[in-house]
Amino acid sequence: MYSNVHGVAGTLIVLATHAITKDTSVAIALGGTLAFLSHDPLDRLGEKSYGSLATTIRWEGFSMWIFALAAYLSGQWPLFAVGWIAGNGMDIIDKKLYLSIALPSKFGPSWTLFPCHRRKPDVNLTLAQTRFATLLSSLVIAAVA
Repeated sequence: MYSNVHGVAGTLIVLATHAITKDTSVAIALGGTLAFLSHDPLDRLGEKSYGSLATTIRWEGFSMWIFALAAYLSGQWPLFAVGWIAGNGMDIIDKKLYLSIALPSKFGPSWTLFPCHRRKPDVNLTLAQTRFATLLSSLVIAAVA
């Protein structure tokens, strides 16, 4: 999945952990760990490419803007940040801080340290389903804020 879905799922896990425990440190440590682990099952859903790099940047950029605004308005932006980073953690590591995508000639191909990046997805989403997942994730995080 694209970063928005991973980031929103991770953030919801961190926020839920905080709501249950009422402890920011536990939310960051336990919720962050669970958010990191959520990446693998979500990668069983194979997204369809948005198309060109410019189109992908628009979809991901607008989603990130909504996420950042929600984080700011929530007053819990550190928990949102932990959720986004942890939820995307496996991609951040394997894609070398996403530099292997942005600058492949300089940073080489992505790694496959995590099993989710060595196997084919169980379900291949259509473009409409991929867009819907991104839009739904943005609506959910906006509602949570």
